[in-house]
Amino acid sequence: MTKFMQRLGNDDWPEPEDKIFEEIKIETKHCKTCGEEKPLTEFYTFKLKDDRVGYRAECKACSIIKQRERQVASENHVQEKKKTKPPKKQCAMCQKVRFLKSFPTPESSICKKCVAIIKKRQQADVVRRLTAGDRVLIKFAGRGHGTRSGERIIGEVVSTHKNFFVLRNNNGYRESFMFADVACGMIKVVER
Repeated sequence: MTKFMQRLGNDDWPEPEDKIFEEIKIETKHCKTCGEEKPLTEFYTFKLKDDRVGYRAECKACSIIKQRERQVASENHVQEKKKTKPPKKQCAMCQKVRFLKSFPTPESSICKKCVAIIKKRQQADVVRRLTAGDRVLIKFAGRGHGTRSGERIIGEVVSTHKNFFVLRNNNGYRESFMFADVACGMIKVVER
C-alpha cells in the first residue's frame, strides 16, 4: 500500500500489482480515407514516445494510392517544366540565337549587346566628325558617383587632337575631353 493510500485512511485499496482491469484489445480500425472498418494488420504502424505502437489514420491501400497520385503529379510537373523553355530569337546583326529577355523589346530584331555596339559606333562617328567651331552638348554619365555625374555642358569645339578635343563652354572656360571617355561611355557628345 502506498503512503498516499494510507493517508486517505481507506485500507481497502488493492495492491498495485493486483490487476483490476483487463487490457482491452482493439482488433479493427476505421480508415479515414475510404471509410471502411479493417483489421489492424491493414494499417501502417508508428512508434510512440512511451514505446507503444500507434496505427495510421488511413489503411495501407489508401496510403499507396495517395503516394502513387503524388508521384504522378510530381512527374507531370517535371515534364511540364522541361517542355516550357524560355522563348528564343535570332539577332539580325550578330546572328546569334538569344533568349527573348536579351532584346530591348520583344518586337526588336537586334539584341541589347548589338544595340550597345551600334550606339558606341554612332558616338565614335560623331566624335570623329568634330571640327573646330562645331557646337556640341556633352552629357556626363549619371552613374551616381563622381563630381560631374549627370552634368551637361553646351559649348563650342576649339580644337581636336589625336586623343582629345578642347571645348569652350558658354562661360568662356576651356575644357579638354578624352576620346577614350567617349568610347567607354563616361561622356556622351551630341551635335547641336
